[in-house]
Amino acid sequence: MALKIAAVTGVSPAWLLAGQGDISDNPENFLEPVSDVKVPMVPVFESMAAISDPSALGGRILYYLPRPHGIDVAPLYGFEVVGDCMYPAYKPGDVVFAMPESINNIRSGEDVVALLEWNEFTLKRWNPISEERIELISLNRTYRPLEIQRSAVRSVARVVALQWADAVRRCMVEPGEVEE
Repeated sequence: MALKIAAVTGVSPAWLLAGQGDISDNPENFLEPVSDVKVPMVPVFESMAAISDPSALGGRILYYLPRPHGIDVAPLYGFEVVGDCMYPAYKPGDVVFAMPESINNIRSGEDVVALLEWNEFTLKRWNPISEERIELISLNRTYRPLEIQRSAVRSVARVVALQWADAVRRCMVEPGEVEE
């Protein structure tokens, strides 16, 4: 697939897959062995618990996905979307890529993965109401906003990329196939 895309776009497969090497449209670049290119992998967790370290509260790695192109932040975690509270922007089976962030750096209108003090995690739109209170909003209007104290948010991660469910299935790599 990468060779076909490279041929159509005129870029080398190594650059296309990992952003490495020459972007040149030189046909000789199409013959580079792409198996030697190391693509950084991102763990996708079953649970969003303990965003600063998802494995700390028993979050199990379901699989790995290649790091989205142009997203160089570390650490970066993937989380599978469950349910329809953020439909139509996020659908069940989609994966959001999120980076841990200070609660003070989240701006109104940003989508976040938040771990709440009662060990529930949620994907919502962030809306500060006051210095002490926030509203976590579902895009699906059948769900009411959740108004809580800021202190009820144990940790938060800003959503920085999305991968649709059909692409996830084509790209997933089992945990045993990735060097950790």
